[in-house]
This record gives sequence, structure tokens and C-alpha cells, in this order.
Amino acid sequence: MSVMMSGYSMFDSPALEEHPFAVVAEQDSIQSRDYEAHMVAETEVDETCHTATEIAFNGLSNYISGINAGSSKIEMTAPVPVILQERNISNSPAPVDSQITLVDMSARKITTSRFTVRLQTTAIEAHRSELAT
Repeated sequence: MSVMMSGYSMFDSPALEEHPFAVVAEQDSIQSRDYEAHMVAETEVDETCHTATEIAFNGLSNYISGINAGSSKIEMTAPVPVILQERNISNSPAPVDSQITLVDMSARKITTSRFTVRLQTTAIEAHRSELAT
């Protein structure tokens, strides 16, 4: 089983557009969600958790803020790397940062846990373990 950690929203802002999903199961703070096909901007960083999060968030923030091949701003969504449904790889500006790639994601089920912590490796790993069980 693969567990992906993704920044939901640093500010938990209801003003951000959220990629639509259907909750198919729920227990305490954990939800299993069905998502339709969509596109994401993603980056891989091989650093400690705190450093990797900072580098990845800044790179993705730069991309959606217009530091891309089209100098186009892209609306921020929650989770942060999801690109709005009307966009796809052919009509989205190419990243200029070689660490960022645009990826078409097929429809999928994702298990999530909502929690609030400072970016501390032990707390994040505890939630990752909870999701993996």
C-alpha cells in the first residue's frame, strides 16, 4: 500500500476551490474518498521532512503564481497540487522548474486524515502510520 502525504491547506481556507470527491467511508478523522480523474503538479524532493515540505511547497507555489512557461497564474486549490478540472496537460503552462512535473491522474480512491501539526517529522510519520493501517 502506498501512502502519499500531501499538503491540504496551510490556512484551511474555505475560499480555496477544492477538487470534488465523494466520501465512501469514514471513521473518526479518517476518510476514504473517491476522486475523478484530474491533473496534478508534483515534485519530488529528497530531503528531511521539514526541508522537503518547504522546497516542494515553494516550488509549487511559484508554478501557480506564474513562474512557468506561460507566465500564467493558476488558481490555488486544496489540496495544493491539484489543478482545476478545466485544465489538462495540453492547456496548462509548462513548468520552468525541472523538479515540477504535470501528471494526469486516473480516477482513484484516497484515504485521508485531517490533522493540525507543525511540520515535525514525528507527528507526520504518526499520521502516515495511522493511514497505512
